[in-house]
Amino acid sequence: MQYSVTKMTRRQIIKLIRHGKLNPNPIGQRPPVPSRTKSTAIINAMIEGYFTGAMVFRDIREDEEAKKIYPNYDYLVIDAGHRCRALVSFDNNKIVSKYGTISEIDAEVFLDTEETVISYKCTAVEATQIFRTINTVTEVNEMEMIMANEDSQVATFIRKQTQSYQEYKNTQHSIFDWKIKRNTEDLRVPVNFSDTGLNPRRAWDEYVSVLLVKCLNGQKNVNAGYPVISELVENDEVLSKTVMVNVRTALDAAKKTLKFARNNRYSKVTFGAFQLVYFELMGQGARIINFDEFSRLLWAANARIDRKYRDLDIPISSVKKAFGDGAKQSELAKEYIQTMGDLTGVVNFSARSASMKEKHEELALKGFMSADGEVLEYSDAEWSHTVPHAEGGTEATMERKSINHLNLTMEEQMLILQRRGAA
Repeated sequence: MQYSVTKMTRRQIIKLIRHGKLNPNPIGQRPPVPSRTKSTAIINAMIEGYFTGAMVFRDIREDEEAKKIYPNYDYLVIDAGHRCRALVSFDNNKIVSKYGTISEIDAEVFLDTEETVISYKCTAVEATQIFRTINTVTEVNEMEMIMANEDSQVATFIRKQTQSYQEYKNTQHSIFDWKIKRNTEDLRVPVNFSDTGLNPRRAWDEYVSVLLVKCLNGQKNVNAGYPVISELVENDEVLSKTVMVNVRTALDAAKKTLKFARNNRYSKVTFGAFQLVYFELMGQGARIINFDEFSRLLWAANARIDRKYRDLDIPISSVKKAFGDGAKQSELAKEYIQTMGDLTGVVNFSARSASMKEKHEELALKGFMSADGEVLEYSDAEWSHTVPHAEGGTEATMERKSINHLNLTMEEQMLILQRRGAA
């Protein structure tokens, strides 16, 4: 790892960003803060001549691996993203300092002032460590530290759910959609979360990480705190397709459960409430089949539980977001489910599948015959619900795969049901 210390004028830094040579928002960077307050404070300090710290860049001009992800860039910001973005915004007249806009100050003096720039020739792993070392003395939370890892495929999967990245060419999950705030030109605000900004301090990454940890552990309420997430990202184990699908299914379920939530949005506490109930049900092999009713019962139970613990002067909100304590989350989830009452027609608690032994026995009891009247071997059969499990079906049998995957008319379905009954 090599580094050099140079001087660059603010004009040069702005030019590098405008010409697409310096990326102030690489994948591992903390998401931009929507408030203009910090940006304005940075510009004020610069105008007043204060040293705002060295800007730390990663020089990737000769880094073939980095160029695959950032083909047009020469430099990536390791530390100084907010300062770089503030400079561009000020130059675009989008920030008004306490001395006015850039056209109201001596712009030439401001833009020709030099900043100290430290450029590292290093790997993504080394850049992550540089960021973490620099920020041991500044306010950086644990998720920001964890998600600074650009090489981890686990971190990549998490990021892809919460935000669209040009480098990934992905589309984030729709629960993390945003819109332009009314009466503003470009201020993005969440659609489904009460946060004022997008993925604030990597909070959304934390939510997805929690879902991922629990999906990796049988979709149960297990410990999913920062140490577990950090180990998962650093070890970078290969995620199976099933696990990734289960995470996205959980996000789908979260979005469908917003109907009766306050303001139809999640906070960290209410998202915590949803996920602990969701995984308590999934851990029992259950499936939500009526999300409108599930949403109504969940948020009604949430209000009752909040009032109960408020009257007892017990802080329950901390347990809802105690992702690191699976036992407490499971205990509270059981109380939620009991408070929700009768879940018949709302949640299907019957098993979605069966063991190999149970499947073979079922097929044997049918004499190894299919509904089409032909002999059915085990290798050609699969577990088939008479009524789809997602619609509340509880009865299933072994049926020919080709029949199970047909789009049948109602008459054809009735004939098969009759044949099954006769068998």
